[in-house]
Amino acid sequence: MDVLNNFLNQQPFIPGLSEEERALLFRSSFMRTVPAGSHVCQFGGTADVWYGVISGFVKVSVTSKSGKPTSYVAITAGDWIGEGSVLKGGIRLYDIVALSHSKIACVPRAVFLSLHKSNLQFCHFLIDRMNNRLGHFIFSLQVDRLVDPEAKVARVLCMLAQDEPQDLPHTVTLNQTELALLCGLSRPYTNKVLIKLSKLGLINLDYGKIAILDRSGLETYDED
Repeated sequence: MDVLNNFLNQQPFIPGLSEEERALLFRSSFMRTVPAGSHVCQFGGTADVWYGVISGFVKVSVTSKSGKPTSYVAITAGDWIGEGSVLKGGIRLYDIVALSHSKIACVPRAVFLSLHKSNLQFCHFLIDRMNNRLGHFIFSLQVDRLVDPEAKVARVLCMLAQDEPQDLPHTVTLNQTELALLCGLSRPYTNKVLIKLSKLGLINLDYGKIAILDRSGLETYDED
């Protein structure tokens, strides 16, 4: 519980909660440990929990009727996912899958809705998160339509590190197959581009990890 409590105490909305709201949140929330490759939640399940990534790395994806997976966004430690589905209720229209061994904070929908209804600072936090998520999706759409495949790999790596300080290296825990899914490209092609970016000193490759060394260089890669 110390891990979960520490994670909750670090959230920006915590100082704005009343003693009763804080007690409700800490009393009702729970933590799950999800092995790499396992589901945090699945398509068609009830949207009754709001998820925070305490540690690890997860992705939001869907699978077509033919079995082809498509990944929409990756969520790193410290972030939250699923607030839109929890607000609307009903079923989830996506899977959340752990890309690495992950610890997940789980806030029941009833508690989430209570805070949403009664606490302005919590609502502001949700607006910020949902606006950030919208930015991710707009960025992904822009990349899909405006840049070539090589530049797409570079831009997706930027997206994965966009919440980190610009001038500091950042390591993303995912393998080349997972990155290829996020890019919508084949694994061999993605691997070829990663080797090229590594030779340029923009990234460093390790087993199951990609260190982003020069984010500004990735942002402008292959621009005319």
